[in-house]
Amino acid sequence: MFRKHKRGFDVRLTNRGGAVAASVIITSVTLGVAQQTSPHADHGLIPTHQHAAADTAAEGHFCIVCAGDVPAGKYTAEELKRMGPQRIPEHLLNSPLAVVAGGMGPGHEPDPLTIVIDFRDPGDQNSTDIIGNVVTPFDPTIFGFTPANFDAIAQAVLDVVLNDYFAIPDSLSSGSPLPPGTDLACDVVLGDIGTPPSNGATEYYYVQVGTQINGETYLGQASTNSVRNAAGNPAGIANGSIVATIYSNNIQGLSGLDPPNALSSGNIEFTRHALGGTTAHEIGHTVSLRHLNVAGSVTPTGLNPLMATGAIDLPSQARIVDREFSITGMNAQQSGAVKFYIQQLINALGLHQLQTGACCLCDGTCLPNVTQAVCEATDGFRVWADGATCFEANCEPVGACCLCTGLCIENTTQLECLVLPDADRWVECGECATLTPPCEPLGACCLCDGSCLNDVTQADCNANANSVAWFECTDCSAANCEPVGACCLCDGTCLDDVTEPDCTNNPLFVSWNECTDCASLVPPCEETGACCLCDGTCIDDTTLADCQAMPDYRSWTACSDCATTTCEIVGACCLCTGECIEDITQAECLANPLFFSFTLCTDCVAIVPLCEPTGACCLCDGTCQDDLTLAEC
Repeated sequence: MFRKHKRGFDVRLTNRGGAVAASVIITSVTLGVAQQTSPHADHGLIPTHQHAAADTAAEGHFCIVCAGDVPAGKYTAEELKRMGPQRIPEHLLNSPLAVVAGGMGPGHEPDPLTIVIDFRDPGDQNSTDIIGNVVTPFDPTIFGFTPANFDAIAQAVLDVVLNDYFAIPDSLSSGSPLPPGTDLACDVVLGDIGTPPSNGATEYYYVQVGTQINGETYLGQASTNSVRNAAGNPAGIANGSIVATIYSNNIQGLSGLDPPNALSSGNIEFTRHALGGTTAHEIGHTVSLRHLNVAGSVTPTGLNPLMATGAIDLPSQARIVDREFSITGMNAQQSGAVKFYIQQLINALGLHQLQTGACCLCDGTCLPNVTQAVCEATDGFRVWADGATCFEANCEPVGACCLCTGLCIENTTQLECLVLPDADRWVECGECATLTPPCEPLGACCLCDGSCLNDVTQADCNANANSVAWFECTDCSAANCEPVGACCLCDGTCLDDVTEPDCTNNPLFVSWNECTDCASLVPPCEETGACCLCDGTCIDDTTLADCQAMPDYRSWTACSDCATTTCEIVGACCLCTGECIEDITQAECLANPLFFSFTLCTDCVAIVPLCEPTGACCLCDGTCQDDLTLAEC
């Protein structure tokens, strides 16, 4: 079995317990070769190396598959159950079918010819291919990665090679001679030199990827025809031979790239194509392909040809963009010989009839009896069921399910979505990465006037000038929004977002102002109290300044009200001795035994007439008059 990827594929990191943890999109770019002089070596900029084993009579055959797949490209029923509905539609979880989703392919016939790519591990002994090329272990740090990235880089390079050999467009979609429903009858896996491949193949050959130590300047080298010749005949070399070498440090040292640090900055796109393009190129040599000019080549989708070389006309920059095998082209190193390399690969490797099955589209449509490649290329592709009929596949419309928490779940049916307690909306054929508008946390937005807005994001709620509170995954019926505003207390304190009942029930309450906050309250909250005037009048909720500004002001009591404050009548009290007493209550004045008169709201300076001594005035006729001044008497 093998994994097949379209150019520009997705690598998804998944929690097999159910939730998708991350999604990394890798855009296809392929690195090729700089210069070559021998027809079977992918050289660097300085052509120096020739080797005697280059033109062996043998010609080769080769195949691609992922190491250790189950069989590669298929999920078992148990795996599907562990994935859960966030990856596979519920109606397929218990299906006995082998279901393929997200770009994986069907299996090959048993015991395919296999190429094993060995990224030489730290601690491995030096290894030598059949030509004499020696490598030491592969070092990911020179590309800007850490040693922990070793396996990820190897898998990414394998994906490039798989893409180059198994994503060749067929004759229905391009001028390629590849018949529809077929691919190359071979297999490729990751593995270790000296260990049989994980797919159980009995005929296999190795490609070593490591570090050159003997001063070689080329990027890679292979023995042409060492696995199969153009007619598909085996070479007769020993099974398990190392037939090609990739010098990773020479590739990393390529110059003339844009950006200059493309192969030292930890960029997986550039790195995987730099290594993968050269690997695919050298494998091509082992199965009879020679070099090719860029100029005049015709490829299925217009990319640069994989078998091009810097020794002819391939620029170094072309090594960090995707390439593909050519339909036609010419080889200037063979006197301009015309080459038909896709057909030559077919002749050398043979064809494998692809399995057909039911293709489920996101709208519930089922396409019967189609290959995985055709299914994946169909707009709306969701699941390909290997060998199944449409009845067995039971396709249902699927899409993206937005939860009010902001979580997005793909590949769910409408029913599966709507039964979730936090479901907000379901979009048929929707994908979380491209959903418009995207899934966002939603909830109820309470406004200061007590009104409520449903299904509002926190950002939109906060942007509303009258917003008070936002409650995630809550609707207005449960939010219990109430009018709120600024609450002024008699000690000058101001409380924001207070309901009217809470404000008025505060023992220090002065005023409540709906839809107002303390910062914008006009006038602002000030200390207030009961203002007593000299005529006994009392005025509530008065500031000290306002109270003192009243012409009849007598006293002010903070945080007090008229109901609990006794304001008394006060004024000037004249005694019969002529003495004047200010700010005295009328009762106190009348109770004085020397009382003469009381004048309301007057002080001793302003009293008219002024207080003077008074008494009894005896007249000559023997009569007496009270309360006369001496002058009056």
